[in-house]
Amino acid sequence: MNDPIVWPTTSLRARLSGLERRVLTSGSDAARLAPDCLRVLQNAVGHLEVAGEHLQQRDNDLRQARREMAATQRRLDALLALMEHAYLRTDETGIIVDANHAAARMLNLSPRFLSGRALVLFLAGERVEFLERLKQLADADEPATMTLRLRPRERHWLEVRARAATIFDEAGHAAGIQWLLTPLTGDQHERDGRNGANGTGGDAALDDPHES
Repeated sequence: MNDPIVWPTTSLRARLSGLERRVLTSGSDAARLAPDCLRVLQNAVGHLEVAGEHLQQRDNDLRQARREMAATQRRLDALLALMEHAYLRTDETGIIVDANHAAARMLNLSPRFLSGRALVLFLAGERVEFLERLKQLADADEPATMTLRLRPRERHWLEVRARAATIFDEAGHAAGIQWLLTPLTGDQHERDGRNGANGTGGDAALDDPHES
């Protein structure tokens, strides 16, 4: 399908180039080409007006889509804040952007203090493997599930099942990662085994995430 903006503009450029060549090669007969030039310019003005209308409509549609997306995100954030399961959203490098109250309780830090911190700081081990998994998630179309050993602030570590889903922007680029964290019971841990990248290495000392 021809683009209503690009195609007429390309056609007009070709016609103007043809007129320029005729003017340059016609010598004293250049004035005879004036009506043709005028018609091309009139057509150009008409096409530009139509193109301007299309661009305005596209801009209006984009603004409306952004408003709808923002409203949807606000509703989603409000819903996630009430979820019983711990929910985090990070950027593609693992920096926490926001967290619900369940995630804050799990990590023993208020949501406002969680924002801006690296999720890897809350791991009790296997940080290198976790960072490698983050790189893989940036290109993943499907959610990934892994077992992580978390170390909340001033508390003993706990194992969680982490379900991670990459968020993509309108251009298809990775814009962040959503994390759903569920504490593992003994039975769940036995069923899950050690599938996927996990953070269940030795109980290594963790930098206090409350310290910057």
